[in-house]
Amino acid sequence: MTEYDPDLVAELIADSFEAALSPVKTAVSEIRARLDEMRDRVRDVEQLRERVAAAEARPPLAGPRGEDGRPGSNGSDGLGFDDLSVDYDGDRTITLAFSRGLQTKRFALELPFLKYRGIWTDGHSYKDGDVVTLSGSAWICTAHETLNRPGDNSSGWQLMVKRGQDARR
Repeated sequence: MTEYDPDLVAELIADSFEAALSPVKTAVSEIRARLDEMRDRVRDVEQLRERVAAAEARPPLAGPRGEDGRPGSNGSDGLGFDDLSVDYDGDRTITLAFSRGLQTKRFALELPFLKYRGIWTDGHSYKDGDVVTLSGSAWICTAHETLNRPGDNSSGWQLMVKRGQDARR
């Protein structure tokens, strides 16, 4: 029977525990450092809240007085819904036109929806959001505008639906 030195066994056990606990100690010290940073940030936010509350409690300051202090003349009424017409181009653009007499203001709104353009055609220009089919797969245009053919190496297109395998009978 072999006899063991109790001091040597105790030292081996202590070294094993130290090696096993070393990563835990490192993680705990990192967590403590992060908590200290968070406490500092909380103090900063609390100080900022106090300063904002003090600023909000102050009475408003009067602005500078006008040159002669008299009110100006009344302006004309703005354009409203009675002056509105809406035009749809049949594609993606809606144009709002406000008109009264000679005064007209137009606002074009391009709607960001997918639009199926059919089978891809060589020489046709496609825009962002256009969807085409080619060889049984569906592709979506991701370029502002492109003439490229959809495919694995072409820019401006992303595969949307991949064609399936032909069924065997």
